[in-house]
Amino acid sequence: MSDEFASAAMLRVLTQGLRELGLPPLVSSTARAGKATATVDLDLKLAVVQHALRHGGVGCLMHLGRGVHHHANEPTHRAMMSARAPIELVARWQRLERYIHSRHRLRIAAQGERWIEIAHQGVSDGVYPTLYESLVVFGVIAALLQANGVHKLEIHTGELKLFPESPGRELEKLQLFDPMRSWRLSWRSYATYSGSAQKQSSAEDLYACSDWPQWQRQLTSHILARLIDVPTITDAAAYLNVSPRTLQRDLKQREMSFSVLVGDCRARMAAMHLIESSLPLAEVGFLCGYSDQAHFTREFGKRVGMPPEKYRVSFQIR
Repeated sequence: MSDEFASAAMLRVLTQGLRELGLPPLVSSTARAGKATATVDLDLKLAVVQHALRHGGVGCLMHLGRGVHHHANEPTHRAMMSARAPIELVARWQRLERYIHSRHRLRIAAQGERWIEIAHQGVSDGVYPTLYESLVVFGVIAALLQANGVHKLEIHTGELKLFPESPGRELEKLQLFDPMRSWRLSWRSYATYSGSAQKQSSAEDLYACSDWPQWQRQLTSHILARLIDVPTITDAAAYLNVSPRTLQRDLKQREMSFSVLVGDCRARMAAMHLIESSLPLAEVGFLCGYSDQAHFTREFGKRVGMPPEKYRVSFQIR
């Protein structure tokens, strides 16, 4: 097992991307993607990439990023969606790379009004991202940019156009490792503050992009309305008119537990307050049901990858 880590949010996006492309899921990634941590073993993310290659070919990699739209209100993605311009979104991505100690980082080589030239490089000499890893990363960035109001986005490497259409056969001719490779992102226009987190949100919005069944949406609404004094699983089951055992079984079938769902609700609500309000950290923690400031800092950091104060400073709408 690798001692290096990848973003758990990225893993959830890729896992959802497999579903949306009609590719079979990698069972181990589905289970681990729902865990309440900000990072996962790097080997697991690489396994998802290899799984996508086997079942969809190299041309599918840049389209795994469409899974972003399913997770639009998770804290990590909400941070991206409050960017005011494409260059700012890329800068936010770079901050997240630093916080999770990613072994590969984006470097902006040059930029213009409607384009950015980016290198995808290793932190250490000789540690280069593969072509496959870069395609996945830029596919996610493309989906984020489009969701954030970028129109007519194109991505090129050299003379080869990779997005919005991915030429599979031409891609297969590119070198797997190329430390000099650069990626050019260009667009026709973008709409400032068009993203889902760039308007004042409400608790009802936090799971709006989810494809969860109606009972699970009712359950999250019930929890979100009572974060200060969260209902027990017995109370929640009674609210849904099912037995606690049935509720536990239904959640388990979706790779989740009641406590994990409560933690997810708290983190999403906290992220909304941190980005969109000037409420003191202590008040945000109280409103979201954390027992004290230390509990808020520890649990939010574990799920998101950075403590609440850093998250606010980095991503708050100004």
